[in-house]
Amino acid sequence: GNETLFNIMVWGTEAPQIWVERPLNGEVVNTTPIEVVGGVVDADLTTLEINGVPAQVTNGSFTANVDLTTGINEIFVFSADANSNEASLTVTAVLDTVAPELVVTSPASDIFVRDESIRVAGFTTDPNNYYVSLLSINTDFSPDIEYWPEILNGAFEADVSLKANHNNIINLVSYDWAGNLTTTSIRVYRDTSA
Repeated sequence: GNETLFNIMVWGTEAPQIWVERPLNGEVVNTTPIEVVGGVVDADLTTLEINGVPAQVTNGSFTANVDLTTGINEIFVFSADANSNEASLTVTAVLDTVAPELVVTSPASDIFVRDESIRVAGFTTDPNNYYVSLLSINTDFSPDIEYWPEILNGAFEADVSLKANHNNIINLVSYDWAGNLTTTSIRVYRDTSA
């Protein structure tokens, strides 16, 4: 009899698997460009682009520098293989290069007091409407003792100990989520001589 042999080729039907390790989705940063790091799995990969720019893939990993503009930035990752299978994903990164605002409303600087401590109050906000994450307060005579007051709607207050017969320098540092910081200081003289 007659025999007919057929070669059947099966093309891959699965799309590439891609992921981004850095930045985290929604991450707030204070520098540009940022490094985008991720991975891809596909034996027949032909294309990997980040925001339309081809990225180098080595052993299933990719890294690329991406320029950001102030505010929310979308990072679009696209991949395709030789079988016309495609995959994409988008993560966002927020560029914030503006330091938070920090105002001490009480006490005024260069005052004289007798008390062992003084209440320091004020406001700290982020001009870009992102959150201020931390406020640190310490004094020149005990820099290792830090006060971390709660920030409620931008307002803070903390009772700070004062060294007797000393011109106490009270240092305040406000940090936002991107790592930007603002510092200010006030001086309070505690006079116990009388």
